[in-house]
Order: sequence, then C-alpha cells, then structure tokens
Amino acid sequence: MLFLKIWVRWIALLTCLFGFAACQESLVPEPELSDQNIQDLTEQIKWLDSSVTCERLDALVRRVGNVEAIPEFYRRKLWAQQAVCSVTPGTDINRSAYEMTKAAGIWADLSEDVVTLYAKSTTASEPQLCCAIQKAVWGPIGDIEDKIWKARLRLKEADRASLMFMDTSGTNPDFSPLIIQGENADIVDVPFLSDPAIKLSGTFEQRQISSSELGETRTVSIYTAKGKYDPNAPVIILADGISLGYYARMIDPMIEQGLIKPVNFMGIHSERDSISEALRDLPKDPRASDYLPGYDKDFPDRFDNHMEFIFETALPTLFPSSENSRRLAVGGHSNGAVFSVHAGVRNPNLVDAVLSVSGGFGGLKAAQECSEDGANFYISAGVYEPSFLASTEVTEQTLKAQGCNTRATYHPVGHDPGFFRTELYRFLLAEFGNDL
Repeated sequence: MLFLKIWVRWIALLTCLFGFAACQESLVPEPELSDQNIQDLTEQIKWLDSSVTCERLDALVRRVGNVEAIPEFYRRKLWAQQAVCSVTPGTDINRSAYEMTKAAGIWADLSEDVVTLYAKSTTASEPQLCCAIQKAVWGPIGDIEDKIWKARLRLKEADRASLMFMDTSGTNPDFSPLIIQGENADIVDVPFLSDPAIKLSGTFEQRQISSSELGETRTVSIYTAKGKYDPNAPVIILADGISLGYYARMIDPMIEQGLIKPVNFMGIHSERDSISEALRDLPKDPRASDYLPGYDKDFPDRFDNHMEFIFETALPTLFPSSENSRRLAVGGHSNGAVFSVHAGVRNPNLVDAVLSVSGGFGGLKAAQECSEDGANFYISAGVYEPSFLASTEVTEQTLKAQGCNTRATYHPVGHDPGFFRTELYRFLLAEFGNDL
C-alpha cells in the first residue's frame, strides 16, 4: 500500500513537470472552508444564471468540489448550471445575420456546442431574451442606431438541443417564434391548427366565476370536447388558463384524429387583469401568490384559498359530476407546475394525474405517503434551465421517497412554452390515449 501511494505521488509530480494544469490541485491539499467561505459560495451559486461566464463557472465548480457543507439544493443547481454558460460574444459581425435581425428582431445559430444570438433592443441597454434561455453576456455590434447586440452561450448536449426564442423589441409584429435545433434533436410531430380560420370541433369559451374564498371574481377558460358536455369525460385543470385557447388548437385535433379520448379543460386565469371586483387589496404578484405556497407573507392564506376555490367552487360549478365518475388531472408550467404538484399531493382522493413541467421554488420538500393506486405524477424540466431542473429533481426525490407513481424526464431544452406543449401532448397520450 505504501508503494502504491508513493507511485501515485510520482505520477502526479511527473504530470506537473510536463505542464498539465492539474498539478497544483493534485499536490497541494485543499484548505478547509470556513463558515463564511461556505456562505459566500452558497450565495454565489444562488444567483447563478446563464449569464455567468464559462470561465467563472468552471472555477466555481473546481472551488466547490464535493464540499458537503454547501446545501444540497445549491450543489444540484451548480452541477446543472454547467449545461449552459456565456462565452465572450466578440465583435465580429455576420452581415447576413445582422440584416435579418434588423428585420425580425432576433437571429440565432447553433454550431457545435455554441449558440450565437443576435437580438434587437428597444433601448440603448442590452435586450431582454425570451424564452428558452433568458440571460446572456451581451455585446453591442454594428451601428449604434440599430440597437443590435450579440451573445454566445456554450451548451451541453447541443446536438440534441431544441431552443425557442422570441423577439422582445416589437420588430416582429406577429410574434412568431424562432426555433433552432441540433442535428439529433428529438422532434415531436404535434398536431396543431395553426390557421385561425379553422374552427374547433369542441367549444372554447371564457366565463366569470365569483370566489367567496378569494373575495374576487376570476376569469376562467373552458374547453368542452365535441361541443357537448359529458359528465363522465375526464377534466384537466390547467394553470395559467389564458393559454388554454392556444393549447385547445392542439387538443382538438388530437381528439378528432382519435389519438385521445374526449377530454374537457378548465383554466383559471392568473394574470392581474383577469381579477375583477376584488373585495380587498391584491398581492403584488397574484400569480405567484396563487401558485406558490408560503410565497406571500402579506397574504399567507392566499395559496390555500385559491386551491379551495378551484376544487370546491370552480370545478363543481363549471363541470358538475357525480362523485368519482370521471378522471381528474392537473397540469402547469413554471409556477403553475408547482401548483399542479401541490394540487395532486393535497387532493389524493380527487386527482388522478399530474403534469408538472419546469417547476421551481426549490421543489416539493414534503408530501404524505402515496397509495399504489394514487395519482400518476409526470414531472420534467429542461437541461438549460438549471434552477428549475434542480427544483424538479428535489420534487422527484420527495415523491419517490413517499412511494408516489412518478415519471421524471429531463430534456435538452429551456424554459419555454413550446416545451410545455410537447410535454402536454405526451401526457395526454399517456393518460388519455385511445389505445389504453
């Protein structure tokens, strides 16, 4: 054993002599980290996003190593962050890309493991990026009056990446997204009625529901399969109900093509403008207060009251049904994903399936034990949204520890609605497919 240790040290020394960068790390013991060091490192990780330079990120990864004193969630986030970081944008200009950006507001190209972005800003400051990746290190290029900026990001699994970006400058009036994909991207052929002139076979409408629980009136979007309400048909509660009109144009052809059984949808709107006749002051962020338990200290009961409103007022009012005569599911993206998981955990006798895509807020930290025939939890996140991925991993761990039926998947995508559409499509096939 002594001979082996000496041999290993000689290999390390020879490595140094031949100029390899690992020599100091292999020969000099890592100093003990003080409590202040650990606190400082944790704080650095807490605020990491895709605008961190790859050099700084790599150095931070080496510094943290396997320090177990760093809270587990932040260690998860740090490892996840290695999937996306910023590299120096440079000042060289692709003239063709530059002109297209002037016309469309945004341009992107994926080459090897780097995505290059050109984006137009509405002001002299750097542009706001939406949606797959939302932060970057930007550098201005070209003529000042054109307000065009450039960014470059290093991606893990870039050959499988699927990224959606949107112009935020108002240059592109139809808001059509820009989608770039790696050569090995998993492309899902989702049926969708893109022509607004094509009418749905089902019925889509919006209604106002008074909530005694919240002391306000809420807007609700409703999709009824085949245009006729069947009390035995499954109902899916969708967070951020304002988007239901968009997703209905996928749901409708899935039903008509026989891919899934007829399903009904109910979506409670979450934006401030959808709340009318409020009987008391509203939270600064009603959506977060409705979807994230414990988020709003000024309105500590808001989350529970919102949950009660959905299950005890909105659902029986809009989709009345005899007890246990139909299947019930809940789905959402981002903050809506957090709400969906909690809805499933807190209503085990009502909810049969949950779709939670890109949930954040640190993940689900506690849950009651699930029964074998309990709800099916479908949770997923993108590789290029590290905080949400780390939170989703926590949720996965908690659910599985309690024996919940959990299917977790992670994809080389970011925080964008296109990802949720694909996951909703997969979820509908898995839970309500006609071949089941």
